[in-house]
Amino acid sequence: MLIDLDSYQVALVTHKELSLSKLSELYFKDVPKFLLSLKTHNHSGVLLQTCNRIELYTYNQDPREILNELKINEPFLKSAKILKGFDVFKHLSRVACGLESLAIGEAQIIGQVRKAYKLAEEANTITSYLKLLFDEALRIGKKVRSKVKIAGLDYISATVKIIREELPRGSSIAVIGTGDAAIEIMSKLSKLNHYKLYLAGRNKYKVDLLSKSFGANPLSLNDLSILNSVDGLVVAIASDYKIELNTNRNVVAIDLGVPPNLVKKSNVKLYTMENLSSMIEDNKGLLAEEIKKAEESLKEELEKLRHKLLNSMMEHVIGRIYREAERIREEEVRETLNKIKGKESFTKEEFEEIILSLSRSMIKKLYHHHTEELRDLALKGKLDEKMLSLILKLFIK
Repeated sequence: MLIDLDSYQVALVTHKELSLSKLSELYFKDVPKFLLSLKTHNHSGVLLQTCNRIELYTYNQDPREILNELKINEPFLKSAKILKGFDVFKHLSRVACGLESLAIGEAQIIGQVRKAYKLAEEANTITSYLKLLFDEALRIGKKVRSKVKIAGLDYISATVKIIREELPRGSSIAVIGTGDAAIEIMSKLSKLNHYKLYLAGRNKYKVDLLSKSFGANPLSLNDLSILNSVDGLVVAIASDYKIELNTNRNVVAIDLGVPPNLVKKSNVKLYTMENLSSMIEDNKGLLAEEIKKAEESLKEELEKLRHKLLNSMMEHVIGRIYREAERIREEEVRETLNKIKGKESFTKEEFEEIILSLSRSMIKKLYHHHTEELRDLALKGKLDEKMLSLILKLFIK
């Protein structure tokens, strides 16, 4: 396929432009529904949405025009900036490496990129061009991460750090959620073997399975009365589900929801994503050397990718040139054979004229389009001496 790098675009808003709470106000409320709307209107695209970012990737379509046409998420549209061309490859590769995350090097982001890819595949809104973009970014992300360990303090490790510092051994802790973040937190807490653990979620089968795996007590979201007697609470549920504690106990709570799911009580010591973000920001200085190495590794991989893409584009162009030349050759030979069909003999002069006519016609058809285009460019003032010199090198040995 012929890749046009300039056709790649991404509309994005990230934690660099807005606080996490402000960013959450721009979320696409239902990603699968949005992708279905794209498909229904014959558009393609991949939506990457996390607590750190909202990014809509497209090829050969302006994401702003798509959203305008569908009348979807005008607040995001007003706030989004646009990247184009190879900058899109560069940005998504940085995202996959964890270099664009608030928590530099966070492990979760590469899985979130894969999830966005998968959702677009299921909705049939990802084209071969967008697959190329995501495949290359994921490949680079994996490679850079294998060379340089840049994982610092992320939301998961910050959550566990707070629990270890705030709650003594033997404390009871409830985790609400069965997604990737909740599973990772439960895994880390169970390995400490310091706490009595509870796990709640919508899917009873999954809750029971995970609880057994982590040595926790399963809970139902329909009956969370146990929360009134726990010492610690982690809310890691991706929804607008609201949780209210009716307890007089001093509880340490960590809410990973954006916006928060927990309705705060005065006796609850609550850590939100904004608090965790501050902790993570303060920790960045410790990773300076690793970040520098990762940036160097990424730069090297991006140069290789640029070279690979340009080579692919050039091979495609050369192939098309040869195919067009072959089409013209076949056409001219066929016409020449039709002219001499039925004639049993030729004079030397007649034979030479046939060959000369064939060669003249081939040359004219091969170069006529190019020469007319050159004349048109010259008339429009789009040619300079350097470009003319390059054209001479291309066409004259």
